[in-house]
Amino acid sequence: MKSDGTPFIQAVWEENKLNTLFATPLIGISFISRQGYILEMNKQFANMLGYKRSELVGVFWDEFSAPESREITRRYYRKMLQGDFNCFTYEKQYIHKNGSRIWVELSAQAKRDENNEVEYFFVIAKNINLRMTAIKQLEDELKYNESLINKLKFQNEQLKEFANLISHNLRAPVGSMIGLIELYKSGVVKDKKEIGVFSEQYQNLTYSLLDTINTIGAALDIKERSDVRKDKVNFEEVFSSVVLSLTGKKCDLDFDLQTDFKLKEIYYSKSYMKSILQNLLSNSMKYRSPERKLSVTVRTYISNEQEIMEFIDNGLGINLEQNNRNLFGLHKTFHKHKDAKGVGLFLTRKHIEAMGGKIFAESNPIYGIKFTLIFNYHENH
Repeated sequence: MKSDGTPFIQAVWEENKLNTLFATPLIGISFISRQGYILEMNKQFANMLGYKRSELVGVFWDEFSAPESREITRRYYRKMLQGDFNCFTYEKQYIHKNGSRIWVELSAQAKRDENNEVEYFFVIAKNINLRMTAIKQLEDELKYNESLINKLKFQNEQLKEFANLISHNLRAPVGSMIGLIELYKSGVVKDKKEIGVFSEQYQNLTYSLLDTINTIGAALDIKERSDVRKDKVNFEEVFSSVVLSLTGKKCDLDFDLQTDFKLKEIYYSKSYMKSILQNLLSNSMKYRSPERKLSVTVRTYISNEQEIMEFIDNGLGINLEQNNRNLFGLHKTFHKHKDAKGVGLFLTRKHIEAMGGKIFAESNPIYGIKFTLIFNYHENH
């Protein structure tokens, strides 16, 4: 919309002796009325926006600003009218006639009369599009390089952990198998009964070794977060499917279950989330206390921009003073149970850390255990 306001006064032009500056092709210059309409502008300003000068004179000065910068521009405009300050400089985007965006460094100064009232505004705009584009490219390159470095760190940690797992978890069964073979070769094992015992021991060691290799393989299959497909994961949906898979029913459970999903969903790997919840609930059911009915509480919320889940049960708990270091280790068990393998918490930690999160535990054998999962931990640390 064009203004039918006061035409640009020749006296202003002569008073400010701006002829030479106005004709410069280096910067855009315009004069704005106190009502906010363009009184005059030079050819460079119009060219910068893709218009002819005649198309812009009389137009409201903020009409071609990018929508997100209009409010701050108008706030500065109001403050100059009120006399809070006399000039300002900042970077903003204009919308070119062809619809593209250009970055400009904008400086505006108010011309006041003897009563300190604004007569008009003098505005200078410098095209900094090349500079801002270069900065954006540099930022993108830095992010990409940072991503590569983080990926290499993750892979290096995986290799170190793999070496540690091989050293600690394969040495014992392989050593035992070699011992049995040496025993068999020595001729000590002779009758059928001894051979049967020998075969059973060797078979058990073979299965144990295979289970360890499969677990290590599963851990190595866990990808770094940038390589994992992330979808909108609804906590209630996923947790309900986990309860159903472990119990065969959603109601009339043989334990108390409370959920409070204040944080309803996050972008995450759905398969990882299901594995995490399945391992935690399975452990709660497996290691319930015989002295009290099992109670499980799961809640999610946001605190200080962190996406948090708390998983609490009143089961047997774990003595963390003795076992804190090994809590998430492979094949580390803390209770006598026929199905205890020490794999669930190990894989849970791997999944969470692969997605940039962190898991913490608080526990004692009296009240059970509480796991706190911060899904976006590394985005805030």
